[in-house]
Amino acid sequence: MSAKHTAGPWRIVPYGDGDSLVIHDAREGEWRVCFLATPAKDGDFEWIKANARLIAAAPDLLDATKIGLAAIERELRGLLESECLLDKQTLEPRRETIDPEFESEAKRLEEAIATVEAAIAKAVSE
Repeated sequence: MSAKHTAGPWRIVPYGDGDSLVIHDAREGEWRVCFLATPAKDGDFEWIKANARLIAAAPDLLDATKIGLAAIERELRGLLESECLLDKQTLEPRRETIDPEFESEAKRLEEAIATVEAAIAKAVSE
């Protein structure tokens, strides 16, 4: 599935009389991704620069989040396999004989997976 957003990397460029910023992608011709024209937070330009840095980092953060999700999923699968808690045919956790310590760790990893999946969905959903 291809992304529906402008590919990164993105960069921040001053615009106009110096109180605005534009986020550009790296393509020839400097395609605008985002225009931040009005300093927020009582006119504090540092606030708008901080927002611009966060926006410009979005493509890299999305990529890193996807990599992190795969690592968390591998960690959970390894934990379940190491304790023979993964049904080898369905690849689903078997819950009937899980040690409480491992149950707690598996639950923590499952919650992390759900959080990361929600963040990715928020970034890429329509």
